[in-house]
This record gives sequence, structure tokens and C-alpha cells, in this order.
Amino acid sequence: MSTFAANITGSDANWYKRIGELEATFEQMKTATAFFTFSYPDHHLHDLHRLMPGPPAEGKAQKYRNLMNNPHLVDWFFSYRLNEFLKVVFDDILDCEWRWHRYEWQSRSSIHAHGAVKFKNDPDLVKLTTEVYISRLAEKKLENGDYNSETKQHLENEVKKGKESEEIIINYTDTLITAMNPRTQQAESCVPDPHPCSLKTSNIDENKLDDDYNDLINCCQRHVCRINGYCKSKQVARCRFTYPFDLQEKTKIYFIETQNTVKAEINLMRNDQFMNMHNRLVCHNWRGNVDMQIILDKSAAINYMVKYATNGEKAGQALCQIFKEVIGPSSLEDNPTTKIRSLMIKSIAGKRDIGQCEVSRLLLSEPLYNSSFNYVTLSTEIDSRELNLNVNQDEESSVIKNSLIDYFANRKNCQYLDKNLPQINCLIKFVKFFKLDSKNKLVNRPDNEKTVVITLPKIRYNPDNSEQLKSYCFHQMIKFSDWDITNLNEIRNKETAIERWNNFLKTAPEDIIEMIGFNNELSKQLKAARKEIEIEPEITLTKDQWMILSEIGPNLIDEDDFYDDIIPDNTYDFLSHRKKYTTEQCELIENRWIDQQKKLFSEKTEILNETTDVNKDDLNSEQKLAFKIVENYQKLNKQLLLIINGTAGTGKSFTIKAISDFLKSNLGLLYLNIIDIEISISITFNIN
Repeated sequence: MSTFAANITGSDANWYKRIGELEATFEQMKTATAFFTFSYPDHHLHDLHRLMPGPPAEGKAQKYRNLMNNPHLVDWFFSYRLNEFLKVVFDDILDCEWRWHRYEWQSRSSIHAHGAVKFKNDPDLVKLTTEVYISRLAEKKLENGDYNSETKQHLENEVKKGKESEEIIINYTDTLITAMNPRTQQAESCVPDPHPCSLKTSNIDENKLDDDYNDLINCCQRHVCRINGYCKSKQVARCRFTYPFDLQEKTKIYFIETQNTVKAEINLMRNDQFMNMHNRLVCHNWRGNVDMQIILDKSAAINYMVKYATNGEKAGQALCQIFKEVIGPSSLEDNPTTKIRSLMIKSIAGKRDIGQCEVSRLLLSEPLYNSSFNYVTLSTEIDSRELNLNVNQDEESSVIKNSLIDYFANRKNCQYLDKNLPQINCLIKFVKFFKLDSKNKLVNRPDNEKTVVITLPKIRYNPDNSEQLKSYCFHQMIKFSDWDITNLNEIRNKETAIERWNNFLKTAPEDIIEMIGFNNELSKQLKAARKEIEIEPEITLTKDQWMILSEIGPNLIDEDDFYDDIIPDNTYDFLSHRKKYTTEQCELIENRWIDQQKKLFSEKTEILNETTDVNKDDLNSEQKLAFKIVENYQKLNKQLLLIINGTAGTGKSFTIKAISDFLKSNLGLLYLNIIDIEISISITFNIN
């Protein structure tokens, strides 16, 4: 099921597939230069509102109604504008090597995009940051120890090299992004008329570009923390975006050391505590809120990927509000129904609500993400083969197809590969350069620089589990080591995989070591992320429905109770209550009463199926709701697929009988089949 669900846009399995793609990208390509976020000034874009049907909008209210009534246009225009913008600004002007982004939707259904980009002029920030950290360690050693001339000279060289690297990082960062505000004094209301987001950069006079930039960033890039604003964290009463920042005279690099890791952070030069980090060229031409953050180490990239870039959408406030309204306070006699209804809604309604813009994107089959790469899936099961379904009995053809692993194993005996052999030292690189054509022949893969290989099965590094570690080392050796047909039997041996893997790491090329290190670090953070999620599991996920209901003792539910506030009476003495009944009465209940009730229920069900028409006026409010749905669809002459579910005794059969009688009188011949299976009813309509 997961394989099929992975092709359903927006599903959890689909986002898990995106994790595999992004993981392979970060593993095989160099770490991205920066993260970015593009927001949508949809109220101010004249080009967007020109697409709206009807006369031109006059005033904010009409513009807002147009946005709400035409979500498909709003969604399409954002993705079209963003993709064209990235092609011109990121690809052509800033000369990016690759980029990846995904779309998300805010609570009011407004779309925005998060992503990562790698620029060609990136001076290898991750490597330079490592040199800076080594330099800081060398400085501490020089301050705290007395070394001979050779060791001292070596440490001094490391310090010098690190300071040069730090200068390169700071100069590059200050050129790419800024947190400075040209406007030193802030007025209470600094939004000019017309709004800066409504203007086009191409229409602005060159002499006024600086003034326009000042207006733009103070309207779009300057964060405002309000007392009860959306940025306030519910757990602690402070800004979840960590505003305000400390003022800083120059850009500096800091290292945060924990027990097992070291993380690098860069604090930009800033003169405004609330100014967002941005690129002037990007902000000036996008004319909306744009956030950019530099990436100094792989741990930051991994953290972004695991916890942010590929997460599925979360439940919005709309769904929570529906829960409160539907299962809110009710009268005393309705309490059992309220309880059951609460459990039903929480188990059936799903994980989250979907806004209208996201619905439009799904209905239009538009992608939820965009990438510069072509992804190729490869199985590292060395003995798995694909069957040849087009075998001609008249020809001497094999019943199995040769795989890329077969060609890789025999690459030294293949003349076609001679000119490419020096740069192919592992299976990953081989698959990036070559593919199989329709005749199962080896050919060059076009655009191999844009190809990323996703390997399956995906086994995580876990030194605490010997079997998993053995399997991990086995597949990593197939993936990264320079093996061929001559040592195939050795490669197949799982029992020696750990030892061979450890020996391989001692002599592996630097680029291979970088990929392996990324994979291991990712495994650690994934494990940590899972632990964070499992710290406080919801009670409704750990108890069955009957367990929750059984905990509610007598006389504990009143009309003001809400589902989450019901307090179980764990002190109620059921044994003392039982003493009120004699042994004969208890046996009677156990042996006869339950059977009688079962029989009575069966008889009522049979009578219900044979009885005359059910009057819809006899239905309660919930039953009438289902009846009216059917009635409306019948009037519209449209097909309806309806499921009526609920626990035993809630009136499912009674409701279905009323619907059946209604359809009989309106549609003619109708055969109804009712099958009671504990709490579900299956209905089949056969219409001649």
C-alpha cells in the first residue's frame, strides 16, 4: 500500500518519498548554499487581480473576496510567478547550480514556498567552516600549552588558515544576504501609498531605487511582534522566530558545542533588531517577504530536511474549531452520544484540514515541489533480477534482464566503458553515467550532472543493533566500494560485512567519505527526531475506545463536560456495588439476560427489515442529516457514495431503512442488502 500511496500527491507516503529524494540530493551533491522562503503579497499584485473574473476590484474587501472565490487562479499565479522568477534571478543572474523547493499553505490558505539553493560561486562554506573551527581549537592550544617549535609552527599555520577561511565566509555572506536597515528611525506607520508590493521594479526610476528599497524592506522584511500575534509561542510567551535579535557591528561566526556535535552559526551585522535576513536583489524584484539563511554545516542542512522541508502539512485551526463545535457541551441525556460521536470524529476525520488553494492544486494535478534533478531508483539487492517478459522462443534470449549491477560488475571487461573507467569507482557514479535502453543495452545517460541516485532498501546506520548494522554495511559496500566480478562472492558474504566496511573506510576517497558521513549524521538526527515526537503521545492514540468509555464512572458526566475535560472516577468501588445483588441475580444476568438482549436485538433488526416505510419525521437530527444528503443528491440527479457508520444501537439500520424506502418510491426497483458487522454496515444497491 505504501508503494501505491507514494504516488498520491500530498499523502504521507508521498512526502516520505520526497525525503528519499532530498536525502540523496544532499548526500551526492555538495551541501546547499542557503535556505529560502518566498511569501505571497497576493493582495497587492495587480497582475494577479487582472486575472480575476468580473470588473476590476475596488477596495481591499473586493480584492479579498476575489482571492477567496478564485483559489485556483491564486495558486496557479504564485507557482508560475515563482518558477519564472527563480529561472531569471537564481539560475541566470545569481548563477545557481541546483535548487529545490516545496509549497505550503498558511491557515488562511495563502500559499508560500520553502527551499534550498546551491550557487556556483559558493566557496565551499562547509569546508571553510571546518577550517575555522580547527583554527579556534588551535588558538586554545597555543594559549594553554607550551609546545616545541615544530608543533607550534603547525598550530600557528592552522590559526592563520582558519582566519583566512573566516574572512572568506564573512565576505561571501555579507555579499549574499543582509540584516541591515538603511532607515535608522522607525515611524509607527511606515506603509506608503501606493503599497511598495504593488509596484513593478522595472517602472521605478533608477534614481529612486534606493528609496524604493527602503520602503519595501520596512514594509515586508521588518518583523512586528504583537502582544497576541501569530508569532507568539503557545508554550512560552515569546516570539517563535526568536525576535528581537541582538545588534551587531560586524558579522561573526559562533560554534555551539554539545556532547557529541558541534554546530556553526553566523550572526549577521545588523542595526535593527527586527530586520529579516534577505538578499537585496531578490527582495527588490520579488516585491514581497523573502527570507534567506546561509548554510555553514551539514547538520543544519540535515535538520532543515528532517524537521521542516519534507514534513506533511499539519492540522490547521479550522479543523480544531470544528471539533470544539461538533463535540462541545451538550445536554445531560445526550452525553453517551456525545462521547461516542467524539470518538468517531477523532478517528475518522483524518489528520488535518486542507485549504481551498491546496485543494485547487491537487485537483489541477500540480506538483507540490520542484527540483533541478532527475531521480533514478536503484536496488542494491545484488542478486535480484527483472524478468524478461518479451522472450521470443525462436531466439536465444535470456528469461532475465541484465541489470546495471551486472554491467558494473563486468565493467573492466567492457570496451564501451574504457574511456570512462578512471572516474567510476563506485556503483553510484556508474548509475549516474549510464542507463539501460529499451533493448536492455548500456548507453550513456544524458545530463548525468543533474542525476541523483536513490538506493533501496533504505537501511539506517544503527550501531546498537548488530543485525541492522550488518545489513547496513552490506548494502553500503555494494553502493560505495570499488568491487567487481572478481570479488563478487566476498561482497555477497553478509557475515564479514562489518569488518570489510571498517577496513574500506580507512582508505575510501574523500568524496565517498563525505557522502557516508552525511548518511550517518542523518540517521542520528532522524532517530532524535522520532524520540522528540514520542515524548508526549496523545492519550487518544494509546487507548482503545472501549478503554476510554469504561473509565467513566457513574454520575461523573454533566451538561458542562467536554470530551477532553472528563475526569475518570478511578476510585469508584465496583465490587461494593456488586454486593447489592444476590448470587442468583448475578448468575441470571450472566447466563440469561445477555442472551435475551442479543436475541431481542436480532428480532428487532429482522422486524425493521420487514416493516413498512419509515417516516423521515421519526429520525433524529443526525439521522435527518444523512437523509437530507441523499434527498438533495436525488433531486440533483447525481451519483452519491455514502457511508453511514457508528457503534451498535445508534440507529444505522433505522436510518438506512428510511433512505431505502425513499429511494424505492423515487427510483423504482431497488434491492437492499444490509450486513451488520459489529459497528459497521455494508450496503449494496443493485439498480436495474
